[in-house]
Amino acid sequence: MTDATLLFSEFMITLYNGFSIRKESHKRLQRAKALFYTPP
Repeated sequence: MTDATLLFSEFMITLYNGFSIRKESHKRLQRAKALFYTPP
């Protein structure tokens, strides 16, 4: 495995992790919004 391949895979993993975290926080945000803005 070359350095470039290693670097690229690290980059892809970081990108994927960042995307997952962002998606998860977005879900949490929507849940919080639903909780706060429920009409009585």
